[in-house]
Amino acid sequence: MRMEKVKKEHFDFLKKIGFSPTNLGDFSLKVYEKGEYVFLQGDEIRNIAVIYSGKVHIEISAKTGKTLLLAIYSSSALLGDIEFFTDTLATSCAKAVTSVSLLSVRFDRLRDENTQILSILGHSLAHKLARSVQNNAMNILNEADARIASYICLTAENGCFQANLTKLAEILGISYRHLSRTLQKLCSQEVLEKDRQVFFIKDPEKLQALAQDHYSSSDILLRK
Repeated sequence: MRMEKVKKEHFDFLKKIGFSPTNLGDFSLKVYEKGEYVFLQGDEIRNIAVIYSGKVHIEISAKTGKTLLLAIYSSSALLGDIEFFTDTLATSCAKAVTSVSLLSVRFDRLRDENTQILSILGHSLAHKLARSVQNNAMNILNEADARIASYICLTAENGCFQANLTKLAEILGISYRHLSRTLQKLCSQEVLEKDRQVFFIKDPEKLQALAQDHYSSSDILLRK
């Protein structure tokens, strides 16, 4: 993680999603490289972070060491809102799946803010609850192929997808064999094309249709 200077475009972004000018100067800009953890399960969280750019995995780990993907958050999504209200340790991990820029502000700078800030945080929590219910239902009702397709749609960069397939099978809650078979099927259907360890998306419309919007956080754009 590295710190960068907060610029006018960051201030404009925060105002667009509802943070008032009086608290803009309290924000810092943190940049995480792909694969870095923003926080780990069990960490003490003391900041609200707004995703300015990039995408973040939200994962939960069991005592067995296995990890399950809960959601993928993108621009305008908030991190730390649950801990802000519950004052608990982080119940999940947040991991950068691309290079990620976060605008972060300490809890104590927000606790005495007006109802506008509370409305923003409440909106975020309601959105996450709705998404959690939908994802849980899809995990039970949908085939694993939908989770695979959705993950590819959400994490591909410039039409290319690359990942550690062993780790990916674990966080999607499927077997490595099923993951490999599904990727091969998508290649045979000319939805994907494999070149060594990289998969190129040849038919994004078919891939999106299979994905059924699973794992997506649907960019949370909050307004005044």
